[in-house]
Amino acid sequence: MLDFVKADYVDLQKSLNPSDRLKLDEHLEALRAYESELQASTCEAPDEPTGESADYYERLENFPLVGRQQMAMLKIALLCDMTRVASLPWSYARSLASAPRVGVSASVHGLSHNPDSESAREGCRKVNTFYAEQLAELIASLKVPDPMGEGRLLDNTIVYWCSEVALGGNHSYKNMRCVIAGNGQGALKTGQHLKLEGDPAHNLLMVTFLQAMGIETDTFGTTEYGTGPLTGLG
Repeated sequence: MLDFVKADYVDLQKSLNPSDRLKLDEHLEALRAYESELQASTCEAPDEPTGESADYYERLENFPLVGRQQMAMLKIALLCDMTRVASLPWSYARSLASAPRVGVSASVHGLSHNPDSESAREGCRKVNTFYAEQLAELIASLKVPDPMGEGRLLDNTIVYWCSEVALGGNHSYKNMRCVIAGNGQGALKTGQHLKLEGDPAHNLLMVTFLQAMGIETDTFGTTEYGTGPLTGLG
């Protein structure tokens, strides 16, 4: 359709003052970006990589690339309704790998067990900043039209970012932090920071997610920590 009205667009552009012409150009650029998003929303399987050595995907220098490829496949799987739930563990809890991608040469797991060292804390900050940037990239990639429903894919999705423990040094579960994006078609209230006191809330958070997906339950795991959903999020 944009190509069809191109001649009219050129004629209109000539008759506008500089300010209105700029607004029209911005509008056209936004439409082109939307068109590109639609074209990128393909359900075709990506080409298999060729020419790489057997250990290509295990090299530390390729860690960011492999992660972005995994995020791209996750997006395609959701977009094409190949799955409704997906998880992406970037590494595993006791990994002894370093993070040269962000200038950290020591074992990240080792750094997490040395909380009294400022250099260790700085290394952990660099690593966590890297992961936060990847999360932002994933969230941005989900801001595309959802062919299976109304609105954007992100609006119909719940993205949950967390770690296995609150503090690696003592494996504490106290004050666990997490980030949630997307609202599951309005099931969750976003744009807020919640600090929950008292009983552990992780089980109740899982109940909140289950109910957002239409599963009628008020428990997840043991009921020792109460029943859900979590107050303030729904």
